[in-house]
Amino acid sequence: MEVLIEFEQNMVYPKTLLDTKLLKLTLPNNDHGFVRGLVNGTIQHMNSIDWIINNYSMTRKVTDTTKEVRNSLRVAVYQLEYMRGRVPPYAAVDQAVEIVKLLGGHTGLTGYTNGVLRAIVRECIAGRNLLNLSSTGKDVVKNISLKHSHPEWMVQRWLTQYGIDDTEKLCEVNNTHADMAVRVNTLKTTSGEVVTALNNYGLGVRMSELVPDALVFTSGEPFLEGLAEFQAGMFYIQDEASQLVTHILGPQPGEVVYDICSAPGGKATHAAQLMKNSGKIVAFDMFSHKLRFIRENSARLGVTIIDPQLRDGENPQNFTGAVDRVLIDVPCSGTGVLRRRPDLKWRRTSNDIIFKLPKIQYSILSNAAPLVKPGGILVYSTCSIEPEENEGVIGKFVKEFPLFEIENIRDTGKFLGNKDIVNPGGWVQTLTHKHGIDGFFVIRFRRKG
Repeated sequence: MEVLIEFEQNMVYPKTLLDTKLLKLTLPNNDHGFVRGLVNGTIQHMNSIDWIINNYSMTRKVTDTTKEVRNSLRVAVYQLEYMRGRVPPYAAVDQAVEIVKLLGGHTGLTGYTNGVLRAIVRECIAGRNLLNLSSTGKDVVKNISLKHSHPEWMVQRWLTQYGIDDTEKLCEVNNTHADMAVRVNTLKTTSGEVVTALNNYGLGVRMSELVPDALVFTSGEPFLEGLAEFQAGMFYIQDEASQLVTHILGPQPGEVVYDICSAPGGKATHAAQLMKNSGKIVAFDMFSHKLRFIRENSARLGVTIIDPQLRDGENPQNFTGAVDRVLIDVPCSGTGVLRRRPDLKWRRTSNDIIFKLPKIQYSILSNAAPLVKPGGILVYSTCSIEPEENEGVIGKFVKEFPLFEIENIRDTGKFLGNKDIVNPGGWVQTLTHKHGIDGFFVIRFRRKG
């Protein structure tokens, strides 16, 4: 409740807030997973949940209630509709009413909360679907938006790009659980040792089919930050698609590498791992408080070749030199990671994707490109599935920077497993509903010698 209220009021990143609170509690992994599921699930399905509440509230809209009542109702409805069979209806209702009391709700508010939820429970007990909406007809955008809890503007975009079937599959998968993956830190240990350690905690993992030294959890969402092996730097929590980016960059021992938008340092520390901690990586970020994360992750993982520096990628005067490889993982809309960041659905606007972000992305790319020495490698990546942020930015770049030629990632022999994720243009575009991993765009250039 505290996380949801603060998210609604201040649009804070819920995972960071939740991690901070969970670190103060002593809970089994199952309970950690349950709490995360309640927070993420409620945010994922927020507009669908609000529609249900409004449909069964005869006296007021959900937006007209107090923040305590509103979020108590949301958590309870999430459990009633989306966790049927896992949470007894009476428990969801009673806890919602008790929380309203605990947070200072008077008799009228607790009565309203109880009344709305009891009406919904009757429908659930009768086996009725609270969101009986069609994905076809004249209201297709609105219906998909409500059925799968996405903003209407986002649904409309994807209908134009992908059609009805793929749009609905994409919206549906965005509301599913994202398997957690970790990168084994081969500077300190081996995949086998990490698998054994995690199995000893009762945690099941499998080897990634996409990238080496990556493990994917086969059950639940454990609180890994609390494990001794995590604190010892044996692994780093990172999705397979994100790990793939650094493999495509392909840094070698002894090279000099620039990571332009580095924080929190996942790709920089991965590059150091591939370089066997030999060479130099300059990790730039425009926010001073984020440099702390790079330092902390480097120290925990035993990486000594990263030099964090405060730089704004949009200012060309902030960069000098000619280096072997440059990685630019630019700020983006995050539409490829909505399973993990459901809050982004409610933060972003169409204006961000069409105008604001591509301008920033191209500025950073054009400023960073001259840093690549002749024969060197430049990699541009986003966790977006939007053409304006990907092909649109790249199309402008290849026209204005003819010294850079696209290298077909398939021809480089990088680690792509059995997934057909390289398109005819030679770059990677993963889609969660097709490939089962986060949605990433990755393209590799070589500067002509």
